[in-house]
Amino acid sequence: MTISIHTDYKIWLSLSKEEYRDLKNQLNNELIHVVDQIIPIKDKILFAEAGTPLTYKKFIGKAEVGGFPLTVENAIMKPKSVRTSLPHFFIVGEQVFPGPGTLSSALNGYYAARAIIKG
Repeated sequence: MTISIHTDYKIWLSLSKEEYRDLKNQLNNELIHVVDQIIPIKDKILFAEAGTPLTYKKFIGKAEVGGFPLTVENAIMKPKSVRTSLPHFFIVGEQVFPGPGTLSSALNGYYAARAIIKG
């Protein structure tokens, strides 16, 4: 299960290590508590990992979510292909057209698979 909220990434970038740790733990606990009120999950959780804009920055290279809106103009003017300069190395996810989100990532995963099959 993934639980997600949007936040101002600049706040996270300004925190000390202690403030960061405390806020991350507090929000993680609050999110689980809120979901538990609707779907009783708290007693069933074996492992929970919290991510923040700093986590996102570490692995994605930017602290905020988003890419280009899915428009014809962006698809033509700002495409980012699944192909890379390395042979047989393809990328998928938010950074690749058609952009952020589960459906878009699945679609560009399909594009990558199609590119691999074609060789």
